[in-house]
Amino acid sequence: MKRIISVALLTAMLILSVSCSANNAKNSSAVSNETSDTTNFVSDNINESQVSEKIPDMLPEKDFNGKVFRVAVEPDKEYEIMSETTNGEITNDAIYNRNILIEDRFNAKIETIAIENTHDNIVTTVTAGDDAYDMAGTRTWNSYIPIVAHALVNWYDIPYVNLDQPWYYKVTNDSATFNGKLFGVTSYLAITTLLDTYAMFFNEKICSDFGYTASDLYNLVYDNKWTYDKFNEILSQIYVDVNGDGKHDKDDIHGYVGGLCHPLDIWLAAFDQPLTSKDSNGNLQIQILTEKTVSALEKIYELTYNNPASFRQKIDYSEYAEFAAGHAAFTPLPFHTTFAELREMEDPYGILPLPKWDSEQPMYRTHIYDQYTTYNIPKTVPEENYEFIGIMMEALCAESYNSVYPAYYEVALKNKYAADKDAAKMIDIIMEGAGMDFAYIFSDNLMRVSFLFRDLINNNSTDITSQMKKIEKPLSKAIEKLYEYYED
Repeated sequence: MKRIISVALLTAMLILSVSCSANNAKNSSAVSNETSDTTNFVSDNINESQVSEKIPDMLPEKDFNGKVFRVAVEPDKEYEIMSETTNGEITNDAIYNRNILIEDRFNAKIETIAIENTHDNIVTTVTAGDDAYDMAGTRTWNSYIPIVAHALVNWYDIPYVNLDQPWYYKVTNDSATFNGKLFGVTSYLAITTLLDTYAMFFNEKICSDFGYTASDLYNLVYDNKWTYDKFNEILSQIYVDVNGDGKHDKDDIHGYVGGLCHPLDIWLAAFDQPLTSKDSNGNLQIQILTEKTVSALEKIYELTYNNPASFRQKIDYSEYAEFAAGHAAFTPLPFHTTFAELREMEDPYGILPLPKWDSEQPMYRTHIYDQYTTYNIPKTVPEENYEFIGIMMEALCAESYNSVYPAYYEVALKNKYAADKDAAKMIDIIMEGAGMDFAYIFSDNLMRVSFLFRDLINNNSTDITSQMKKIEKPLSKAIEKLYEYYED
């Protein structure tokens, strides 16, 4: 069912009949503005009974007498929690109906409090001793701030929250757990966990012009031949000097267009090279300095600077527009761009997983952009409210899994020009290997080790060994300090 829902949401993102507004290029946004009839399922590989199957949340019946579940949210992420009314747009209505169902079931009320920089506000609230809200959504890369301030409640202390259920990202949550404590939970309540997942987008027209149809590329994935070397071989053949000035510039057609930050972060994830791991005692281990990482750094450095078919963008996120304008055969993008920058793209495009390191790699892997929402509980919440919070959170996550995400799938089934089996399978493959290393949560506290790959390339260097030696001692001290945040 988890795989079905992943396909459901992300297949929906590829259709042109749904829309989304974005505050800026860096942040994903809510789907809006289109209507859809949601009857009559049509799919070759997923049937109606599978889509409609629900997993029970096993929660007790409770009457909370109109108690309000207060959730602080970033303004641009409010749509993950709240929909004020139905408007005929299926994803909006699914969130509205989810909330009504839970409110009626438990005689409670769900409300959002829009706050900029919730990570800082949690600290302010706890310092002031205010019981301002029951739960807060923070951007993952900032979620360490209230942890460092000892301002959060351990999710394992919250009754009825079952982190083994499929509506939680178990691997991600386990990696963020130390000494039996988890302060920020990753769950299906955050639609951004899927919207912010990276894939390799390709321009079907450009690739076909150079001898590679969409079917050819999909078959490379199916045949376990979609490796970095094959990817590099294909893109290296693609270049058109559109303006005839003899210079590589953004108006030309390139085999690959990359960016300065996250498009560089993705590669270690794609190559199944972790930044961190845990030893048998649950202690954090830094894994980035390996022979594979050194080789990977050299390959991506060559792609960035020395491949004549590659163009390096010099402004963050400008690769979104360049791909949309038809200037790149391949560009790594998060899925949320399909709602914004790619909605008016004239050329047809497709998606692929990020290429493997080699054919021996067990599965295709990818990186979730660290802007997605994790959920936290401020320490100022009275302990007598823990049961209420646990039941409301579990119900929201379960119903998001059971009804909100399938709603995206219904959009896809009703609106896609055809049941694109290849697209669905690609999305399924991508999502099976999606994740984010724990190092990104504590990036600022761990000597930017999560951004080391990116920083070296942007500084025109491949000397990762020397850089690791420079930060070895302070990094070791930072790890020891990190454990203090998880002590009793």
